Amino acid sequence: MPINEFDGNISWGYSPAFHKAVDKYYGSKTALQTFVNECHRRGIAVIVDVVFNHATGASPLAQLYWDAANNRPAANNPWLNPSPTHDFNVYNDFNHDSPVTKAYVKNCLKYWLSEFRVDGFRFDLSKGFTQKNTLGNIGAWGTYDAARVATLKDYANTMWSVDPAAYVILEHFADNTEERELADYGMMLWGNMHGAFKEAALGYAAAFNQNFGGLSYKQRGWAQPHLIGYMESHDEERLAYDCKTFGNPAAGHNIKTTPVAMARIEMLSNLFYTVPGPKMLWQFGEHGYDFSINWCANGTINNGCRTDPKPIRWDYLQDPYRRHLRDMTAALLHLRKTQDVFETTDFQIISNNSGKGRIVKLNSPTANLMALANLGVTTESTPTSFQRTGWWYEYFSGDSLNVTNPTATISLKPGEYRLYLDKFVALPPGIDLTISAKEADGNLSELLVFPNPATDWLNVRFALERASAVRVELFDLSGRQVQAIDNEKLAAGEHQLQFPLAEQPAGVYFLKISAEQGGSLVRRVVR
Repeated sequence: MPINEFDGNISWGYSPAFHKAVDKYYGSKTALQTFVNECHRRGIAVIVDVVFNHATGASPLAQLYWDAANNRPAANNPWLNPSPTHDFNVYNDFNHDSPVTKAYVKNCLKYWLSEFRVDGFRFDLSKGFTQKNTLGNIGAWGTYDAARVATLKDYANTMWSVDPAAYVILEHFADNTEERELADYGMMLWGNMHGAFKEAALGYAAAFNQNFGGLSYKQRGWAQPHLIGYMESHDEERLAYDCKTFGNPAAGHNIKTTPVAMARIEMLSNLFYTVPGPKMLWQFGEHGYDFSINWCANGTINNGCRTDPKPIRWDYLQDPYRRHLRDMTAALLHLRKTQDVFETTDFQIISNNSGKGRIVKLNSPTANLMALANLGVTTESTPTSFQRTGWWYEYFSGDSLNVTNPTATISLKPGEYRLYLDKFVALPPGIDLTISAKEADGNLSELLVFPNPATDWLNVRFALERASAVRVELFDLSGRQVQAIDNEKLAAGEHQLQFPLAEQPAGVYFLKISAEQGGSLVRRVVR
């Protein structure tokens, strides 16, 4: 996201005032240079979000030529329009037809590339680089604009004159003819697939109508794989939050619970990352981050808190379901980096089984791949589409399958997914995709205790089939109860409680949780 000097501190940086200065809230110029160098030493590219659609009133570009009477840039301002040319503009709109603006933007791009050795830029609101006035007509704003195309090619050429390998990424969302031309020229473009993946995650009837074809540069008619698809970003709500808040609470597959929500995101990741072409993974999406985009520090949800800092939850790594999602994502990315099949141009995204089944097929001389998933909330016999008969290998489990009928059906549980290759590929070292089976007793299920070993506190997570009072007890190895907490009647669904351990000496204990309406589960705990 933007790191140049912007108005205020609690912001996302989309209110730029000084395009060549490192924002004071983030640190010094030297610190940023050191950071970039360390990223490069580790093989990590650094791509900076830049905002050249507009500038705030604090910018010298605005203040040098300002119409105080009308509180806007003056008519003779060489950089900024007195009035915006499109409906999505904020602050003061740049005139990208002006040679002075072009010189300013090119100077900034060269500065960041040479002074900081960044590896490229993501241009915020690049569709706004136009002087065609479309105020009141958003549709017209996105139609093909030859002048805008020429401007963007000019900026890209400037970047490539400094670094021929520099990334040019556009947040564009314009007419496909225009996007195709820019992609063919060597630029990459944002591909927003949030809506389709959100509906698929929630698991209602709308899920089965979703078309993931927008992830494919081929289905958009592009010659180059320059589409950067994403399921969520800073502009959209978190998938995990939507699952937790609005998911289908189907019997046996309650998407509002963390274990099922994490599994749903895994299922979608299996379809998302297997489509060739670059992808964007938004921060902590691989942990199932489930705080709302509009979360406020006091715990409420409000649009006014959108850019406020959000909790950093390293404790998610202690949650086995979130850790499983993290490891599954890492395994997929490792597969993409190491297997030539992802370089193929011969691939398909297929819907079948009354819309509940999804398949991604990759075909190449070195290997074939088939990813499949059941979007439904009930077990489905999902038609397959194997490219050939013979032995296939499921990547995540290592199981082998001898295919005699390429179109035979496979029974998939709700939200279940598979990833088959016709050659064996091992999971990367350190990845553990085993997870305990669901345990249930009476009214209780899905008991997790973490961290374990624990220090002063233990998180106790569980699910109730029906509303019930709950008792949590701690026993030592002799069977003596040393601590207990009674909870008032809790609603049906998932719950998490904190159990204090600070008063207990180090040792091994057993934690027991019991529901008033029947059922109890026990876990071994180390203090």
